[in-house]
Amino acid sequence: MRKPFSKQEKQILIDVVNSGKSIRKTSPAIAKSMGRSTMSVASKMYVIRKDLGLAPERKKRVVKVRREAEVSTQTATANDFSFNFKPSRTEIHRDHVRLYF
Repeated sequence: MRKPFSKQEKQILIDVVNSGKSIRKTSPAIAKSMGRSTMSVASKMYVIRKDLGLAPERKKRVVKVRREAEVSTQTATANDFSFNFKPSRTEIHRDHVRLYF
């Protein structure tokens, strides 16, 4: 069962995170002194680091969307039906193209 961190334990973790020491290297010793698992202490330290604004920024994935693609308008007729193949939106990705009708 999960045991919440007390105020004293949180303060110890905040002090270690603010010191700039490696979380991965310091978490086993802190976990042993608190009687908790290493991963729970390390994950809590990562959450605290993120909340304090000390975590590095993550790069966001950029998808380039081309506004208008050069797609020709073709009309195909079969059995008195006509189809207009002009997409309303086109997205070009690295490995595929998406056409929205």
